[in-house]
Amino acid sequence: MFHDTIFELHPKIQPQKILTIVIKWAENVTVTDAVQTTATSETTVTKIFHECLDSCSNFVQYIEFDKGSTIEVDEVANGKRKYNVGRSKADTRWFLTIK
Repeated sequence: MFHDTIFELHPKIQPQKILTIVIKWAENVTVTDAVQTTATSETTVTKIFHECLDSCSNFVQYIEFDKGSTIEVDEVANGKRKYNVGRSKADTRWFLTIK
């Protein structure tokens, strides 16, 4: 059932826990927070985070683009300052744009 998936790479970990770690990666949660949330070792969480990143990188490599297409990776900070003073407490997200 889990042939050639992230679940097969970690057979000793419950699929629900692996899925929770993947969701934490997608939410841009730190490794430390994911370790605390899932009660999993830092090594395991780090490995799964890297596997998620590798999977996304591999996916982008195999997309067929039109000749002259541009791939942009942008970091966007959404937030506002109170009275336009001080540091912005922003929610940082990464966006992949294909033009």
